[in-house]
Formats: sequence, structure tokens, C-alpha cells
Amino acid sequence: QRGKEMAKKVITEEQVINHIRTHMDIWCKSYGSHVLAKHVNIPEKTMLSRIGTTEDNHFIKTVSSFYDETDGQQIMDLLQRALESEAKYIAKWCNYSKRAWLGLNFYGLPDGITAKACRYDALNHVFPVSRFVIFLSKREQYPFYLENAYPVFDQD
Repeated sequence: QRGKEMAKKVITEEQVINHIRTHMDIWCKSYGSHVLAKHVNIPEKTMLSRIGTTEDNHFIKTVSSFYDETDGQQIMDLLQRALESEAKYIAKWCNYSKRAWLGLNFYGLPDGITAKACRYDALNHVFPVSRFVIFLSKREQYPFYLENAYPVFDQD
């Protein structure tokens, strides 16, 4: 009897998609996330000024930003579609993995969205990129939440 009470709740692929759709706006705009503040439509000058600085005891080696014409709505839609495309994998991670974090890689950007990145070893240069990552965490919200999302160098 006790074993049944202690049984872990299984998350379905459909529940993952519903969770993403319900929380995407909160994750990107308010829930402690800095996706829109640090990685959407950031001027190149601002990105370059952050390289080599320290924030929250973390040395910043790379800075990146998505760009669109909709104040980030197209980018939020892209992130939502990307997560939904991995719903089966995310459900598996929620149900069976002991890892608190999940990093997902995505290649290519749709029409209307571009991305740029700069890094410490190439000061004063901003490069176009087409890959992005999304990090999910189980730490603060059941079954998971979007910790961060940002463009990355294609070869990293």
C-alpha cells in the first residue's frame, strides 16, 4: 500500500506540451528568467560591452542574442515550438532521469529570426550564428521550467 502512495507521478508527452504552452510567457518574461532581458534583440554594442565582465561571480566569455521584428514574440514562439518538438524526450527526462538539468540543442532559425554571438577570444567582433540551446530545470517548478535559452556558436 505504501509503495503505491510513494509511486512517482508519470508525465505524459501531452502534459509536457500543455505545461510548455501554459508557462512559456511566464518563463520568458517574469519567472526569474532573463531570456528576454539578456538574449533577445540586444544591441551589438551592449553585447560587446558585457564580454570580459563578471556577473553573479561568473566571468562572461560569450554573449549572444536572438533578433526579430516583434519585440521577441517570434522568438518565444520559436522556443515553444522547439520544446514541443522534444516533448517525448522531455517527458522521458522528467519521468526517469535523476538529472536536475536538461540541455537541448537546436540547429537552424526560421525566416524572420536571426542570431548573433560574440566571445572573449574575438574582441569587438559579432558573428551570425544559427544554433541555439534551451536549458530546462526540475529544481523550482514541477515537472520542469525553462531555465534559459540563447544562441550559441555553431561549432561549440
